[in-house]
Amino acid sequence: MAYVTIAELREYLGIEETTTFTADAATDNLTLASVPFVNTLQTGTEVLLTTSAADLPAPLAINTVYYVILVADQVIQLATSSANATAGTEIDITDAGTGTHTITRTPAETDLLTDAITDAEATVNAQTNRVFEATTLTKYYRRDSVLEWNTSVLWINDDLLTVTELLNGDADNTEIVAANYWLLDRNDGPPYHAIELLRDSGIFWEFDIDQWVSVTGTWGYSTTCPGDVKRATLRLAAFYYKQKDSQVFDTTAIPEAGVITVPAGFERTFERLVEKYKRYI
Repeated sequence: MAYVTIAELREYLGIEETTTFTADAATDNLTLASVPFVNTLQTGTEVLLTTSAADLPAPLAINTVYYVILVADQVIQLATSSANATAGTEIDITDAGTGTHTITRTPAETDLLTDAITDAEATVNAQTNRVFEATTLTKYYRRDSVLEWNTSVLWINDDLLTVTELLNGDADNTEIVAANYWLLDRNDGPPYHAIELLRDSGIFWEFDIDQWVSVTGTWGYSTTCPGDVKRATLRLAAFYYKQKDSQVFDTTAIPEAGVITVPAGFERTFERLVEKYKRYI
């Protein structure tokens, strides 16, 4: 499950996916019913049209991508291409059609939102060295994962929530049952970062030739993304999404110097929200 859903990002950005409209053949204008829908349109935004009856305003058609030309509050025109939209060359509408007409953002808009969320989540993960959702995985550990000062403890490093199967590194990959180990830190976890064999279990970590200890379970910081991490992801996803409309990007990049910066105000807010989750490894 993503930290933020597309619906949540739409709501945060004030983007409505669809609204109804009426057409005026005399002016080629479409008047839209939803102010939030209009407020997030740009000239060149891709849209699709449907109708409840037989006919859209002629010559408009369903399953056809059109491009928005902003005219006035709640008023747009449509163009057949992005270039025509930029040039202000609208489609000549010849009638109002019949029924209730609907205008919808194209799947490309949803793809942009999805990409913004994906990029924001990756940034949050990189900044905190954590993953804030539960994933079922099997991970493998070598002899160097055993602590030198306490050989009963296997350091697993990553955030661990639950264990479903623990196999020793002997030739038979013998299962170690839950009654024979603790997940550490017992007071602060989950998440856990080590597994300690109980002294009275009589079991030791084994690493026969080419054998690894394997830990199968759910991994991540938590099963549900914490609220402040969710807010940080939402803010960052919105920032990334809005870059599509920016002529001058707010990000400064000097790759040869290894410098990438974002606006100071945004950075402070983001840092404040995720600071306590940072894991230094």
